[in-house]
Amino acid sequence: MLIFYALTDSTKEISFAKKMVIFFVILINVIVIYTSMYLTWYPVGIEIIDGLQGRFFVPYGILLFLMMSNNRLKISPKIHAMITITYIPFILITMFFVLINRYYIAF
Repeated sequence: MLIFYALTDSTKEISFAKKMVIFFVILINVIVIYTSMYLTWYPVGIEIIDGLQGRFFVPYGILLFLMMSNNRLKISPKIHAMITITYIPFILITMFFVLINRYYIAF
């Protein structure tokens, strides 16, 4: 849903130059995270950096969604509201059944 809203929100367009700046900020931060993990946790010469988790990159998700924004796919606010209204019960029901299956039915 976040990707859908990032692609269809037509409130404001971000210029290509700003999108390139966002891309390079994300790229530099990913390189810094990998480098800091390598320098602080692993012996010199190791080939694989394991232990890197997705939670290290969560703060850059907002920038990623900003990079995806455009004005090409325009959807009215009423349609956005209808999609959200139908999506929320669907995801809550799915979550309910997954939790029941995970904690009460499955062994």
